[in-house]
Amino acid sequence: MRFFKNAFCAALFIVNTVNAQNAPQLLSMQDSLEVTPLLSKEHLLNEVVVVDSRIARKRSASGKSVVKIDSSTLKLFQGQSLATVLNHYAGIEVLGSQTYPGQPLTYAIRGGRSDKVLVLIDGVRVSDPSFIDSSFDLNLIPVDNIQSVEILKGASSTLYGSAAAAGVISIQTKKGTATPKLTWLGTTGTLTDAKQSEKGLTTVSNHFSYANRIQQIGYRIHFDQQYSDGMSAVIGTEKDPFARRNFGVRLSAVSSSAWDWDFNLSKTDLNSHYDNSYPLEDAPFRLLSDQLRWSFSPQYRYAKGRFGLHTGYQKSNRDFQSNYPSEFSAFHHFIDLFNTHRFSDKWALLTGINYQKAQSQIDDQNPSASQTDLYLNSIYEGSKLHLNTGLRRNDHQTYGTQWTYNFNPSLHHSAGGLNYKFFLGLSSAFIAPSLYQLYSPYGDESLEPAETQTTEIGGVMSSEAGTFEGVFFKRKENPSLLFDNTTFRYANSNEQVAYSGFEFRYQNSFMGKINTDLNYTYTETEGGDLRRIPKHSFSGLIAVHWTARWFTQLAYRQVGSRRASDGSTLLSPYGLWNINVAYALEKPKLDLGIALTNLFNKKYVEFQNYTTQGRNILLTLRWELL
Repeated sequence: MRFFKNAFCAALFIVNTVNAQNAPQLLSMQDSLEVTPLLSKEHLLNEVVVVDSRIARKRSASGKSVVKIDSSTLKLFQGQSLATVLNHYAGIEVLGSQTYPGQPLTYAIRGGRSDKVLVLIDGVRVSDPSFIDSSFDLNLIPVDNIQSVEILKGASSTLYGSAAAAGVISIQTKKGTATPKLTWLGTTGTLTDAKQSEKGLTTVSNHFSYANRIQQIGYRIHFDQQYSDGMSAVIGTEKDPFARRNFGVRLSAVSSSAWDWDFNLSKTDLNSHYDNSYPLEDAPFRLLSDQLRWSFSPQYRYAKGRFGLHTGYQKSNRDFQSNYPSEFSAFHHFIDLFNTHRFSDKWALLTGINYQKAQSQIDDQNPSASQTDLYLNSIYEGSKLHLNTGLRRNDHQTYGTQWTYNFNPSLHHSAGGLNYKFFLGLSSAFIAPSLYQLYSPYGDESLEPAETQTTEIGGVMSSEAGTFEGVFFKRKENPSLLFDNTTFRYANSNEQVAYSGFEFRYQNSFMGKINTDLNYTYTETEGGDLRRIPKHSFSGLIAVHWTARWFTQLAYRQVGSRRASDGSTLLSPYGLWNINVAYALEKPKLDLGIALTNLFNKKYVEFQNYTTQGRNILLTLRWELL
């Protein structure tokens, strides 16, 4: 159905803007576009990170490469996807983010794809065992519901289990507020390919949320809706609409007692059209997908530590309506019981037990797999020397006992107004094959798990002028899990596979008004699979705060040459420019934004034979009604 929506969406956007002029003054400044510079030396040294050790500590004591994206940064990408945000940081690639909206996303950290990258939402692992790699589709997370994102690069299986062989993406969603807060975020604009054959408005999304508290319970309820119909999946003329609806509620304790708890419930429905891949052609195929996810995390604080539980359940159904219809259903259950104890200002210990079970319907089978892990992780924080070490015993239903370790010393030194940090990381990981890789027609039940050894060497130098970070990494896999293009089945590598490279990040702030963030990544492999992952990638952001109300962000991303999915075709490099302009009103509380993506309408290929996004415009309006 074509947009009669064109006129309707434009009218809705304008009418709400006009009506908002009479809205009452807000009681809270939270979530406004008034952001302060985040790149000062004091901020970078004192910023608290959790994901690297699961114990809150200052960044200066961390010996890992951690990217922390807070709500202020996320708001600079208002109306855009989480994939767009993540693609601007060194070492991270989100594949499929530039194709049509219904494309499932693959995220990669340092050459490790989704099966080696763990995703956490509010401390609980999320996973869909019906996917080939048991990954989680980042398309399901509305950005406006995210409070912060921490990205841990490098093997972290000792802390988080077998899925964290290359890194962790930890997402924290927004909670309730002390005073009533009702917010609407509306986005409309174009979402078309570089030919721009589709005219008018082709995408619209709405986000509604209400946050408050009842006595000692904070709560936040949100509803999200997105619809787009301006692109074809494969290169062709037929449009493939995409629709997503998401409803969620988060409840949490806000009392000052020793007990703390958090509950999160989310329901997502997708209705996405797609095309035929074999043979490649326009087709009226459709995917209907729904996912239910909940988590519950009680914790008890005592004098020197914290005892807690993370538990969650995720159930998904996917119905592929095509020439060869198929249905998949799966569930994943996660339990993590842990204790952190700080023996002194310098030494703390994390211990825990983790259980997870996955089950998936594959053809006429219902295979399942479970795993129980025992783990401990210790941190030592001296005046200059810091140490992060850990050990984990993985007991898998099929593959028995596997041990993983982590050894991560770092040295911090200050002299002459400069702060230096050097770190070394030695760690291992165990990756069990997914249910699909074992039991599908393309699988092999005799597969062995992948085993990895990772080395990281890096350093950070910071001053009042800015921060520079450089990291060299190498991950060896023996055996590795690969897809054999000759047998069209999953297999183990016959010899050791290695991924290596280096990444640089430079951040700076000028006069408290101009922030820059430059990132470069080089990734190479010996015998591994780097299809669709570029050897060189670069991204740069320049954010200018002209006044307390006016803001402009210019972003550039360069993607180097890479192999296509067939393993032989070499795809040409490309570079994309994006620009965001935002203005915040105080009375009423309105944030207005314009985003221009692929500013020069660059024609390029992300996935071979699939359409890619051309120059598009997005108009956003955030109205805080209460």
